Amino acid sequence: MPKRFVTIWFRHLETDWVILRRPLLHQQPFVLAAPDHGRMLVTKANALAQGRGVETGMAVADARTI
Repeated sequence: MPKRFVTIWFRHLETDWVILRRPLLHQQPFVLAAPDHGRMLVTKANALAQGRGVETGMAVADARTI
C-alpha cells in the first residue's frame, strides 16, 4: 500500500500566536522582525499588514513607510 502524506501550512501561525497573548493587536497591522546583517527585516506579517503591502523579507524601514 503506498504511503500518503498531508502537508498543512499555517501562513499566519506565529502572528496568530502573538495575537492570542496580546489581544489588543487583533485589529492592528503588525510584523515580527529580526536583525540581519545590520538591518531589521520583517520575518512575519499578519494578514492586515500584508493587505497593506508589507511582505516578509522587506526591511522594517520600508514597512514603516507603507
